[in-house]
Amino acid sequence: MNNSRLSQTFLRMIGTVIVLNSCSQNQVAQTGLPTSPPQEQIKPSLQDEWMPKQVPGTRRYIIEDSSTILLSDDSTHTSSLQTATVYSLSLIALADSFLFTAKVDSMSSNSRSSPKESEANKASAQTVHATFSSTGEMSALKGEAPSSCQRGVDAAAMRVFELTQSYPKKRIRVGDRWTDTVSATSCRGRTVLNQQIIREYQLLELTSWKDHDVAKIQQEVSAIVTATNSESQNNLTATGSGTGKRIFYADRITGFLRESNGRSESRLTINTSRGSYPFTQSITTHIEIR
Repeated sequence: MNNSRLSQTFLRMIGTVIVLNSCSQNQVAQTGLPTSPPQEQIKPSLQDEWMPKQVPGTRRYIIEDSSTILLSDDSTHTSSLQTATVYSLSLIALADSFLFTAKVDSMSSNSRSSPKESEANKASAQTVHATFSSTGEMSALKGEAPSSCQRGVDAAAMRVFELTQSYPKKRIRVGDRWTDTVSATSCRGRTVLNQQIIREYQLLELTSWKDHDVAKIQQEVSAIVTATNSESQNNLTATGSGTGKRIFYADRITGFLRESNGRSESRLTINTSRGSYPFTQSITTHIEIR
């Protein structure tokens, strides 16, 4: 298996490792060196305490990723990929929770290293449903599992959880920290990807940004990753880990995400009948509401 084919396999299989960013406890998953908005857009707030909550509503987001894959024992061989995915989310009020629906509206990608593999405006009908609490906890998650991989949710649909936040069930003050843990299973083609994710949050500031009252929150993520391939003729497994950090801005009235900027790095070793191949993936991610 040559380096080019290995890199393509890594991109297809681990494109979902970028789901390191966000998802609340017991949900199917979801990266960061943060970049802050221009300083002149930020106005200090006298408030230093906030009671997080979610409210019903709909919104649309775009997630833009720029990733680089490096074959660790061959520094001359790298692959780069830019992707843009548009999502629609809705929260419908129930008695004491929300019905959560998220849909992948479109996907596009551009590979600088392999222009022939680039694709634009790829329509998608991937949808997930769940019960959503007022503090961002997910339960009863259901997705459209690919026919080639029935054990998990499609990787693209799973990324909607980077668009939701998990908050404590109490008032929080600037400087407060909280943690949640995620167990996630997703599919990339016939590859099943399992992630164990720990996410640590800190409320940095309550401020006004782009004419909205927001909470500025830092999130640091660590993850352990394992993968297997269901094709009987392709005995492929993988193990690895990842870390990420991002800064995101949550609307203090609605709880909605307004913008996020982050960076993550994942290290993965692909094991095949031909040997073991270590890879490193670095990703810069920008998310904004549309």
